[in-house]
Amino acid sequence: MDIREDIADLMAGCVGCGQCREVCPSLPYGGSDPMAVMNGEDGNVLSCMGCGRCSSTCGFTDPHRVMMYMKHRESGASVPDSFLRSGFVMPVADHPSRGELSPEWRGDDVLLMAGCTVECRLPFLKHAGAKALEAIGIACGDLPGSSCCMFPVPLRGLTEGERDSYKQRMGRSAGGKGIVTLCPGCSHELSESGVRAENIVHTLSRNTYRISGLNRLSLKVAIQPGCRDDVTVEDIKSIVLATGASYSGNSTGCCGKTIKGISEVLMKERQREMEGADAVVVACPSCFSRYDSATDGVPVLHVSELVALAYGDRSTLKYHMIPPDF
Repeated sequence: MDIREDIADLMAGCVGCGQCREVCPSLPYGGSDPMAVMNGEDGNVLSCMGCGRCSSTCGFTDPHRVMMYMKHRESGASVPDSFLRSGFVMPVADHPSRGELSPEWRGDDVLLMAGCTVECRLPFLKHAGAKALEAIGIACGDLPGSSCCMFPVPLRGLTEGERDSYKQRMGRSAGGKGIVTLCPGCSHELSESGVRAENIVHTLSRNTYRISGLNRLSLKVAIQPGCRDDVTVEDIKSIVLATGASYSGNSTGCCGKTIKGISEVLMKERQREMEGADAVVVACPSCFSRYDSATDGVPVLHVSELVALAYGDRSTLKYHMIPPDF
């Protein structure tokens, strides 16, 4: 096959141990087979969710990078016009919160990077992020020149050097300030290219002593950290307990993203596991969208909304598709 040289080198590093297959959330439901793709087969690569678990368990090469490239190749996706116009891979939706709820930028201790999903579809979460940081005494500003973190499949046809240059440009725009992201995928991508960035979960979990001084929440919550292994249940649990809320102890797993035939099954599993919880707390904006649109689903809170709620700000809750009744 006519495969880019760097990708071919990664494929050649596969030793066929099969560990990637064991951790893939898609494969048990007839989805993608990362080891087959690494061996040059189709492997139903279009069903890859991009979670990265294959690379987290692999000690020899980087199957996730291969999967994303091969998914791009198989889908024939090109760089979208929206990216060329705005720097984001999806069109900016006309959301009511844009004219009603704007973040209050109070300083530049850190700079907030919202990411594509928040900027384009869930802009109210940007307000929640700023409020959560304010609640722990961190004055944040808006990251100038913020654009896509370069994770999405349509951008995987670019060379690694091209993708790095976009990310490093965002790093330079921070002017030496730390970047806090609302999406674990964004912080992971930026960090891979040497940009100083961390997800807001880590910022909040280091400041639980400040969170514990806020209003106490009488909620029982489930936790879904999302696919990225740099954010865990324990990270979010420390924040949940600091607000006074209790943790339901639910099993965790993938939300299914938007992979047809798989996402529906996985979302039903997640909802069963969270039965009895007042809400589910997530770290990922993409997960937020999935849980907030689930039929008869548990209400969802982004972790920044949970802290904002303890801070006395519930202004973002009215924009949820599944209205929280607390």
